[in-house]
Amino acid sequence: MMDPKKLLHTFIDNQSIELVSIIGSGSYGVVYLGRYVYTSRYYAVKCVRDNNITQNEIKVHSILSGHTNILSLEKAVKENQHVFIIMEYAAYGDLFSSITQPNSFEHIIDKTKVIRHLFLQILDAVQHCHRNLIAHRDLKPENILLVSNNRIKLADFGLSTCQLVSKQFNCGSLFYFSPECQGKRIVDSNREEPVDDYDTFANDVWSLGVILINLVFGRNPWKQATLKDSAFASYVKHPCHFFRTLFPTISRGLDRILIRTFCLDPSKRITLSELQNMILTCHSFTTLTSKDETPTKLITPPPSLHSLSEQKIQLEFTDSFESTMIAYIGDYADDIDDLPQQESLSQNDSLITGLDLLVPPNKSAICKQEQDCFNPKYLL
Repeated sequence: MMDPKKLLHTFIDNQSIELVSIIGSGSYGVVYLGRYVYTSRYYAVKCVRDNNITQNEIKVHSILSGHTNILSLEKAVKENQHVFIIMEYAAYGDLFSSITQPNSFEHIIDKTKVIRHLFLQILDAVQHCHRNLIAHRDLKPENILLVSNNRIKLADFGLSTCQLVSKQFNCGSLFYFSPECQGKRIVDSNREEPVDDYDTFANDVWSLGVILINLVFGRNPWKQATLKDSAFASYVKHPCHFFRTLFPTISRGLDRILIRTFCLDPSKRITLSELQNMILTCHSFTTLTSKDETPTKLITPPPSLHSLSEQKIQLEFTDSFESTMIAYIGDYADDIDDLPQQESLSQNDSLITGLDLLVPPNKSAICKQEQDCFNPKYLL
């Protein structure tokens, strides 16, 4: 693809839209801020190569567009060797930025009401996808945009598929892959086996669980859902203690939600409707209820469009996204090594020495769904 800066201040769509600045870029292409010359209305204009992937993205997006929590697709135009996808402009940026920016992160963390409001909108968007037999396959905060202080829009359908069962592995972003999306199933805490395909809807649910942790704690639970990742391996060994050890302030309600969401058996993983009900009935996501009040402002105001058009262009390709997530949200493999040698669990007063020496969970105190999720026999 040509130098993205060469298209700045040029016009597309019969000279009706001027490309005034670059607002995003990656291996997929470039997103420009476009100004409709007749009304001065602004749009996000995604410039991509004309290929089968692009055509699939346009088709899927056109099917889903129109839902309250789906970024609106206005039109797509082909000029020369490029396709310009003209979409609604989300002036408040993406959820990733709102979590990682210091001035806005403090307004989200530990705020159950705010997080519930945002996450239910994300669920509505994904439910809309699934009702139309479409799996997103790249759910992450970077693809969740904010069009106002409290309203989100799901975007980027480049990896979406209409296949309910897929053989195309490793679609999406490393932090948000389910084990089966990587072509693996967890046999037990020491062994993985290859799979021929995976349930794309269940994979979306897994990604939603990671996003929920991002929102509540501003961190990732692990870098990758594979036994080679020490944090994830600890989760597989001790699912009923993992989150309570890593997040001392987690509520019992959220702990149950996460255990159901990260069920290793995709066929028994929580459904979207069940997840929605559990989110609605979870009184608080943390034990820090004194902080659970709606903030006066959720995120920092967007920069003015004038400043956007004059700002220095900085291209940050998606290859750097992994390192950015580690830098801002953290890698829990490091946290596990730093856990206190002994910690009291209020549920059973058992003492633990790190995660590897956790006492076996009291299965009589665990709901039937949780037993099913972590019973190795489901793979036999």
